[in-house]
Amino acid sequence: MRMVRENPSWGYRRMYGELLVSGVTVAASMVWEILKDAGIGPVPELSAL
Repeated sequence: MRMVRENPSWGYRRMYGELLVSGVTVAASMVWEILKDAGIGPVPELSAL
């Protein structure tokens, strides 16, 4: 949850990737569930430049 607070623009896919790089083995769906259960919704899509 600290990672989420420090990087509010990251979605669950980015969070999942960063966890893998950090050596944490977790399914992407688990990251999504944890964020959803914490009341953190999807990150708004960035508009194309």
